[in-house]
This record gives sequence, structure tokens and C-alpha cells, in this order.
Amino acid sequence: MADAIRSYDRDNLIRRIRDTFPAIPINRVRRIADGQNNDVLVIDDAWVFRFPRTLEGARALAREVAVLHEIGANLPLTTPHPELVHTPDGGEAEWFAGYRRIPGRPLTRTRVQRLSPRDLSVLAGQLADFLATLHSEPLSPARRATLPLEDPFIVWSDMLARIERHLFPLMRKDARSAVQAHFSTFLASVGGETLPQALIHGDFGGTNLLLAENSPRVHAVIDWGSAAIGDPAVDYAAASTLHPDLLDLMERHNSAVSAFVDRVSFYTGTFALQEALFGAEHDDREALESGLSNYV
Repeated sequence: MADAIRSYDRDNLIRRIRDTFPAIPINRVRRIADGQNNDVLVIDDAWVFRFPRTLEGARALAREVAVLHEIGANLPLTTPHPELVHTPDGGEAEWFAGYRRIPGRPLTRTRVQRLSPRDLSVLAGQLADFLATLHSEPLSPARRATLPLEDPFIVWSDMLARIERHLFPLMRKDARSAVQAHFSTFLASVGGETLPQALIHGDFGGTNLLLAENSPRVHAVIDWGSAAIGDPAVDYAAASTLHPDLLDLMERHNSAVSAFVDRVSFYTGTFALQEALFGAEHDDREALESGLSNYV
């Protein structure tokens, strides 16, 4: 892993918490996986501490802390509040942060697909209202300047080049042609065009949406490490993967969605490829094989 910081064992992570925040009692400790960039400890089911494994993860954690401190209280659903943040002089590689654990169950596809039509409609309204608020949330100029802001044509052209380099040798010929056509259509549509820009969550999928206990209602949105200034359609694309009718239902609550349905379709068509690309570039065989399963 080219940008790896270092790997800590469980006892080392606990020691870092004790040394930095001695007032936090530590009795029961549970270590959980947290995607591609962090190690996570849950302390006594009361606190969650995140430790970046990579420089990319450290920068994402810094963005997450800054964004949540600025806008978390303004949003209609609960968000983490990083109360305990360690920012030593050694630089971003030593950052770690803790927040009070938010109870809830991840909004998995299985759980969404078991909802009644009425509950699914309510869920769509919750998500549409949340995204409408988030995407209209103003940021201070200083905070906005710290978030990633890139030309979509450059970003997606670069991603296609990396896919061609790392993944095409592993893919069927017809799959390669389909991927090239998928990207070419999108790149032709955005070339020279300015897409809408807003504060986006960047990973608005089911594992980052928590249902209230014993309820079909979403009450919290977690993991803000991918927050950026970008196309609002990215967040709708992530949400749309939870249920085939969810995007249409969200559009009933927010008619603005109709303007970027085509971009949602493009983004959803890249999710598996992004997973595979991460696997190829970070020597994660499981991610590589999972992402490529429909292309080989």
C-alpha cells in the first residue's frame, strides 16, 4: 500500500487512547473493520475511535472533523460529533478521533427491500429532505477551500485511464467495450460543461445510514470522510443502489432530481469498477475480485 502510515495492533490502539484521553474509562473493547482507510475501536459501546491506516485516510479524517464541526448541527438527521480529536505536532499521520457511538442498524439493501410501500416512501422522503438540506448548506470560505474540488472531466478521464491500465487486462473483451462506451458517453456530455457544485457526503450508501432501533426510520448519517464539493447526483446515485424504486420516490419529494437522472445512472455504473480499481491499486484481492465479478 503506497500511502500506508503504519499498522497498529489492538493493544497499541488502546494505549494511544489511554495516553491521550485518560478520563475515558476502557473496559470492553471491540475492534471493527471500517472500509479501506481506518481501524476502528468501539469502547464500552459508548465511544467510537477511528485511526487512519493511510495518509489518504488521515486527510479524510481531518476533513470529516472539520465539516461536522461546522455543519453537523444544521442537518435534519443525527451526525457524529468528534469530541475527542488528537492532532499532535507529528502531523496528520498521527491523527485519530473519537465520538460518542450513535446506536442504530445499517440500512442494508435487505432491510430496505423488506420495507412496506408506505415505509419505503417515508424513507425516500427522509433521504431526499436530508440531501436537499445538505446540498444547500453554505460553508465558510476557509472550510470550502479545504475540501476536494476537481474538474469532473479530468477526474473521470483519469479514472478511465487507470481502469484501462489495471483492470482491462483482466476483463472480457465485450466488458471492456461496454466500459469504454459508458465513460465516453458521460465524458462527452460534461466536456466543457459546468456541473452543479454543492457540499456532498460522498459515500451516501446503506452502511453509512443508520436506522433507529426497532424502527424503519433513518435517524443518523455517519462516515463523512468522503465529503467534498461536488455533483449532488453522486449522493443520489449511492442512495439509489438500495432499492430499484428509491430514486423515483426521492424525485417525488424533490423534483430537482429529474435534472440529473442521467448522471446518477453513470455514477452507479462505476461503483463496482471503483471497488475493483481500489483492489488493484492497493493489493486488496477481495475488493478486486468482488468489483470485477460481472466483468470477467
